[in-house]
Amino acid sequence: MMQTDLVTLSHDLVRRADRWTFVLTVTTCIVLGVWQGWELALGIALGALLAALNLRMLAGAVARFLQPSGARRSSLLSWLRWPILALALAGILWYMPARPEGVAIGIVLSLVAACVAAVPRRRETAQSDDRL
Repeated sequence: MMQTDLVTLSHDLVRRADRWTFVLTVTTCIVLGVWQGWELALGIALGALLAALNLRMLAGAVARFLQPSGARRSSLLSWLRWPILALALAGILWYMPARPEGVAIGIVLSLVAACVAAVPRRRETAQSDDRL
């Protein structure tokens, strides 16, 4: 598979994962927010946002890695990705009224959304492999 195909696939996956993250997060925030309170819903939304941001930055790093070696450039953001996310998480847990279990639920929702987003692409790939 060509490198540009892999980059395109990763961008498509991230777009689908963002869409699924939004749907799952809004649904969960509404249900658990009514049932458990707005602090939990805030934690879920912020945790999902952090996880989706991490997935986007990871996809950008993969796209940069797949560029030809002469065109590669090191990004300051790629070096600071983990410290930025750790500081954001610490700020959310320390200064915001969000509940920690809500943040954990949001992160898990984003991971589930990425898995769900990958399923249709896997089915399409399996069908095209069967035709060969």
